[in-house]
This record gives sequence, structure tokens and C-alpha cells, in this order.
Amino acid sequence: MALSQIAEIGNLTLVLGLVVSLYLIFAAIFSQRKQRPEFLVSVKHGVWVIAGLTTLAVFILEWALLTHQFRFEYVASHVSRDQPVLYTVSALWGGQEGSLLFWVWLLSLFSAAVLIQHFGQRNPLVPWVIAFMAFTQAFFFALLVFITGPFTLLAQTPADGPGRPLRRRRGGASLGGGAPVTVPRGRPARRPLDRQPADRGPLAGDRRSGGGARHGRRPAPTSPPRPPEEPSGRPS
Repeated sequence: MALSQIAEIGNLTLVLGLVVSLYLIFAAIFSQRKQRPEFLVSVKHGVWVIAGLTTLAVFILEWALLTHQFRFEYVASHVSRDQPVLYTVSALWGGQEGSLLFWVWLLSLFSAAVLIQHFGQRNPLVPWVIAFMAFTQAFFFALLVFITGPFTLLAQTPADGPGRPLRRRRGGASLGGGAPVTVPRGRPARRPLDRQPADRGPLAGDRRSGGGARHGRRPAPTSPPRPPEEPSGRPS
């Protein structure tokens, strides 16, 4: 199968997901307001359909990341050939398009979990929960279909992508995509001259005496030394 056909399948899953989620919104509300159980049955089927569509879309994008299909713009922008497998797998939610697809996939799984938890029960809140989650899914699907999609193909296939490889630097380490973690090495830097203690330097005496000359104040007058007193009385 050609790569362009795989991209078309990925885009088709997003369009169908948008259509089905819009149907779930109105069908769930209509079945609850008009007490039409047959619409509720179709709503439950639609939840499973969205879960399958989003799972297929995630599988296609993850396959493109792991096999380095750089014809996909998303793959060429977020992975490289020398990148570790763990970072390649996590690149699914490393960009805007992939994170939107990842979130709508999680929402579809949560909706399916709600049906499993209330299987065979008549809970009046279940249609409203499904309608709310379908509305959120429709919002994400609309972004993926009309604004930014993960299955866009490039005109030319690049040889490699920038990726987020594990980088190590002298004095620290940087893990892929994150800020460098710096570990100081060697002797600490000397204290700047303007931060020397006040009792050092040629002006230390002025600082200890209040620094009057530096701030424009005259120093306090000092009395001259007194002469030694002569002994009183006559010599014996």
C-alpha cells in the first residue's frame, strides 16, 4: 500500500470520527428527552465506532514514527533515526497534532469505559455523559480535520529529521526535548570585586569609620594628643 493511501486512511478516520461524534451529541440528547431507547442503542454503537477509529489513527501515526516515515510532516519534525525508541514512541504526543490525536483517543476510551461500567443498566445520566464527551471529541476532531492534522505529507522526503535525541554536555546532561540539567564541576568562581567584604581593601578604614569621605560628609574632628604631665613636688 502506498504511503499516500495510508495518509488518506488516517485523514478519513478523523473525518468519520467528527461525523459520528456530532451524531452522538444529538442522538444522546434526543433519546433522553424523547424517551427513544432505539436512539440510545445507536449511541452506544457510535461510541465503539469512535473508539475503533481513533485507535486506528493512533496506530497509523505510531507506525509512521517507529518506521521513520519522514514523508509525513509530523514524523520529519519530531523524530530522527538515531533517536532512542522510548523517545520515538513518546513523540506521539510530543507535538500539537499528535497530542490532539492522543487526547481524543483517550476520550474515546473513557467513553467506552463508561458503557462497560453501566452495561445492562438504565442510568439516566449515561446519555448526558456520552453527549458531553462526544461534544469534546467533536471539538478535537474539528481541530484535526480543519486546522492541523498529523497525516500531512511533504512534497519531498527528507533523509532524516531533527528529533529529540539524548544529548550530553560537559557540565550537565540534557534529556530529549527537555531543558538541560546542569551539574556544576570544578572549583567555585571567585567572588566579584564589588562583593568583597567590607573589612578588606584600601578603603576598609573609611568603611569602618562610617565612610564619611565617600558620601560627602566631613569626618568627625579628633582632639590632638595631650602632652605628658610633669611630676609635681620637689626632688628629695
